[in-house]
Amino acid sequence: MTALIPALLLLLAAEARSAPEPSPAPPEDAPAAPEPGPRAAPATPKQRLDLAVRHYVAGERTAARNELLVLVNDPSLEDEALRTEARLWLGEIQYVMGELQAAESTFEAVLFEHPETRLDPFTHPPDVIAFFDAVRASVQVRTPKPVIPPPLPVLPIRPPPSKLTIAVPGGLQFYNDQPALGVFTVASVAGLGVTTLGMRLWLQAQDEIPGERGIQIYDDPLRVQRLRTVRAVENTLGFTALGIWGTAVLQGAIRVGTRPQGADPPVTAQVLWTGTF
Repeated sequence: MTALIPALLLLLAAEARSAPEPSPAPPEDAPAAPEPGPRAAPATPKQRLDLAVRHYVAGERTAARNELLVLVNDPSLEDEALRTEARLWLGEIQYVMGELQAAESTFEAVLFEHPETRLDPFTHPPDVIAFFDAVRASVQVRTPKPVIPPPLPVLPIRPPPSKLTIAVPGGLQFYNDQPALGVFTVASVAGLGVTTLGMRLWLQAQDEIPGERGIQIYDDPLRVQRLRTVRAVENTLGFTALGIWGTAVLQGAIRVGTRPQGADPPVTAQVLWTGTF
């Protein structure tokens, strides 16, 4: 029993040494620990572009290239002008890094969408501008030029024919650029008209009772028969002249109504003949 007492004392001393010492309380005038502040706002596309350009100017080409690759392929980027600017910087960095095929593809993507794009000589080095212009020439050769159809011939719009043109025999034919038909119409109507008028005057000269209706002849059956024959021929020639005249007016009116200009209104005419034989 007496031998166990030293062992118990050693065990208690070991536990006292292994127990953690209490940390001292901070002094009352010590500053409080800072609270965590708000999160920094995400960078805008313009800020991302400026950061990539700064990395490129500082010689960090790989970092700049990777940042621009992410930016130009960002589907949430809505500013196409900024995307185009980022592609131009990306193409320059790829060219400077010796990635000529990638630089050519990047510049082609810009030129296919915006063929009028130019590099600022105060911002980009001359060799990059020369490479960009070479890519432009290649794109212009491969891009088919739009086929512009030749302009349709514009026919002159002529005013519609006047009433005098319609009334004169052959007037519509001359208006419709049919001079041969117009000459035939004028000659036919004029010749038949003059012949009919001459025969009418001769018949009236044979009238024995002027003032009465018709041609009055007495006591000569042969003469009456001859005058009737002349009157029948005169009527036939007169109606033939009217038929040629009316047909010419109808043909001319139809041709005017179907002119390709579409501006001339169709012409209609009505020819009336009144007379007593």
